[in-house]
Amino acid sequence: MSEGVSKNSRYEIIAILRDELRIQSKLYFYCNDIKHQSTLKKIEGNFFYIKPSTSHPGLPKESIFYFIIHSPLGKIEFTTNNRITDKSNSNNLLCFIIPESLSILQRRTSPRINVRYESQFYCSGRYRSGTIYKYHLNDISEGGCSFISLEPLHSFIRNGNKLENSVLNLGEYGQILFNLKIKHISEENNRKQCDATSFRVSCMFYYESEEKKEKIEKIIVKLIIDRKIINRRSLV
Repeated sequence: MSEGVSKNSRYEIIAILRDELRIQSKLYFYCNDIKHQSTLKKIEGNFFYIKPSTSHPGLPKESIFYFIIHSPLGKIEFTTNNRITDKSNSNNLLCFIIPESLSILQRRTSPRINVRYESQFYCSGRYRSGTIYKYHLNDISEGGCSFISLEPLHSFIRNGNKLENSVLNLGEYGQILFNLKIKHISEENNRKQCDATSFRVSCMFYYESEEKKEKIEKIIVKLIIDRKIINRRSLV
């Protein structure tokens, strides 16, 4: 099964299409239930241009086309209209309007994403004794998360214990209320900080509903795709 995210920002959409142009990703488009293969040739203003299809060079004018781009980000899908090009288009490229939105789909996986250096990602709550806690998240997956403490742990942070109504704060991706079961606690030494000891606490999610499970799955997919976009642009 595939999971996906939508991109509606014109700036992001153009940036994604420019990246696909740069690496020449495989592109397919459909019109009247007929599949055509092509490549992106240029992006200019409100339009992008592709090489005419060898299988069907004459296409309906001002029609709706469905596009699929096989990208390292996943499968990019969108619909848009074509446009009649002017006589200055000496290469006879097909011209299409930049889409208002696109979806990026990828196979559902269960990766563990490191978020240790994301300052807005943390776990907080109030234990039943009344003690308030707050720990920075270390990583997150569909099955659970781990958090880091640079100070000695509270007495209730121990293997097998349950943290009820913990809030996972995930910055721009929102908040989720979870019950967590502590599965493992380990000590880590940080040589860069004079052998300071920190504690990593690994927890499992209790899913009270399918809706909550789907929500965390969508967040994981968004994190994966957004990081791929950032990493790919940093290499340019």
